[in-house]
Amino acid sequence: MQSQPPGTQRKIVIDRPASGRTRASGARGGPPRSDRILARGRAAWSLERLERDTLFLLKHRFVDGPGTAFYCPECSEVNGLLHYHPELRHSVDVRYVEFQRPRPEVIARVGEANQSCPVLVLAAGSPGEGPEVKRAEGQGTRFVSGSRDIGNHWANRFGTSRPH
Repeated sequence: MQSQPPGTQRKIVIDRPASGRTRASGARGGPPRSDRILARGRAAWSLERLERDTLFLLKHRFVDGPGTAFYCPECSEVNGLLHYHPELRHSVDVRYVEFQRPRPEVIARVGEANQSCPVLVLAAGSPGEGPEVKRAEGQGTRFVSGSRDIGNHWANRFGTSRPH
């Protein structure tokens, strides 16, 4: 890749063909690299069809009764793992929820009995049937709860480091 002189920017051109779809092209012409990748085998790589796992974590700072603010140690451990392996953020949708129960967004996915955080809800087509993977009763949703089990699941699936 050729370096650019300091103070210059790469020119991106946005054009709207007769079809009405917007297309960006790079300085060398043609679609940007990501569009070229998606164009190959469009049915398999369409962004609309990709469903990612959903990770529910408690918000970083919460109050539980009178006094000082708290944080969740297990959620912090998973946040640390996401920091150590930033490539995981491409495979998971991270959602921060309030500490107070009930947690409606979590309950809707895995049921009231499983609303503790952290919890990783596996997408329908997501691989993973290890001992750490559980099923929500009545819903059939697969999920992994607890920081250590989530860490082991990601190590099995993506080859990340394991909890020790």
